[in-house]
Amino acid sequence: MSLALRGLCVHVGTRRLLGPLDLALQSGGCLGVVGESGSGKSLTALSLLGLLPAALRASGALVLDGDDAQGRTGDTDIALAARASKAHAALRGRTLAWVPQDPLASLHPMRRVGAQLRETLRLHGQADAQARALLERVRVPDPDAALARYPHEFSGGQRQRIAIALALACRPRYLIADEPTSALDARIARDVLDLLDTLRREDGLGLMLISHDLPLVGAYADELLVLRRGEAIERGPTRAIFAAPQAAYTRELLEADRLPRPVPLTRPDGHPHPALAHSAQAFVGARADGSPTRRLTPAVRGEGRASGASEGEGPPLLRAEALTLRYPRASRLALDDVSLTLRRGEGLALLGESGSGKSTLGRVLLRLARGGRGRVWLDDVELTALSGAALRAMRRRIGVVFQDPYASLDPHMRIADLIAEPLRIHGLGDAASRAAKATELLAAVGLDPALAARYPHQASGGQRQRIAIARALACDPALLVCDEAVSALDAHHRAGILRLLAQLKRERGLALLFVTHDIAAAAAVAERIAVLEAGKIVELGATADVLARPQHAHTRDLLAARTFG
Repeated sequence: MSLALRGLCVHVGTRRLLGPLDLALQSGGCLGVVGESGSGKSLTALSLLGLLPAALRASGALVLDGDDAQGRTGDTDIALAARASKAHAALRGRTLAWVPQDPLASLHPMRRVGAQLRETLRLHGQADAQARALLERVRVPDPDAALARYPHEFSGGQRQRIAIALALACRPRYLIADEPTSALDARIARDVLDLLDTLRREDGLGLMLISHDLPLVGAYADELLVLRRGEAIERGPTRAIFAAPQAAYTRELLEADRLPRPVPLTRPDGHPHPALAHSAQAFVGARADGSPTRRLTPAVRGEGRASGASEGEGPPLLRAEALTLRYPRASRLALDDVSLTLRRGEGLALLGESGSGKSTLGRVLLRLARGGRGRVWLDDVELTALSGAALRAMRRRIGVVFQDPYASLDPHMRIADLIAEPLRIHGLGDAASRAAKATELLAAVGLDPALAARYPHQASGGQRQRIAIARALACDPALLVCDEAVSALDAHHRAGILRLLAQLKRERGLALLFVTHDIAAAAAVAERIAVLEAGKIVELGATADVLARPQHAHTRDLLAARTFG
């Protein structure tokens, strides 16, 4: 059996956004659809589902080869139109199901997981008792307890498994997974894809796997379709495309995911970079079982100066000692006695899986998490001793870039006002000077100043992240903190943002704290990497050293998880 699109085109007004496009989903097969943001991947999925926004118009045909939704045998041709026909809508659930990109946004935040599963089962005539079995099948721990919990009480990987369980509730024949791993770390992403692959093989599901990550999809897909700006650039068997990609764009996507050359540890003048002082503080020792580990000496825990460091380096810009935090009702510490330093012009990547404590560490450093213990200094001023106006004044010296710019940028404010808002909050300049600063910052992050009059929704994902960076730079900070700033971007925009961050760090002398689960991104912007596991720094050293000779087992696992094939 197969489900196919024939001559699919999607228009807005007279402008064509997608097509003409042909594709087929085979029972038990996996079709990978890849391309950067705006290539037409999600439009293709929404066209299959008959869920295009009202302003868009689809044409072409959907062809179902085999038994249709009413159990009749033969080919079923369904004409695609601006609104899905009854025959098209009838395919949703039993024939065709969907796993969306963001499970937290697609799951109802005020309803327990069990209620949401049982509702879907009832709508399609299934028994309530199957809810537990579905969670068990997608390997959610403790299914009985999970049914009584709310979506926000699960990790990102577990929420994605719940979304898969909802999609499987009606026993579909074909499953569309739209960017199911874009916000997940490498190991959890691989676990989710392994689960989808197992379901495909066991149930004979036809799987469409949509992603901007070509190497990741290539590890699971039988066939590949590469889209760019609404057109099919390349298609064919996965092995053939990986062995000899014909399109330059396909080669670009493959190249973008490779580990870049780590940031060098020497300055342009040939003198050692300050990070050399830190890498010298880590040495190889042995655990009780004899396995090697990169140990953190007391100097690294407090991150004091190492002998042989250049006298011209000056004191650390950021220093943290013995940071500890336990969340209410948590069984373990979220941060366990973490210490670090960061100097001007240096990049430090906090690398780890979901739940490792890296984002928590960033929030504790910024005094954005309650209940933390330990001490933090910025330029020898103790942040942990400040409050009120004094703390707000020091925060002018710190810029923050969050993971999702669409969520962190007010959709009702123009881009110029968003960038200038930190200046207004801190009482810097008048309206004219703030507007001029916003224009200057747009140019500094590689954007057309004409964007200043637009709203966030009128910018692409990569442009919105550059706008978020411009906003973070508004008060000329000494420290820039980026929390998963490139995790949801396609390869092209991701590479552009990483180049921009490296340039800003170099030109402005910024200290960059880069929170990420992306090893390649860490290598592109950071002179040092600190690997976190269960709230502790388990390995710290020069980027090139950690990537080439990882000493801790967890670091080796992270590197292995990112190697698909």
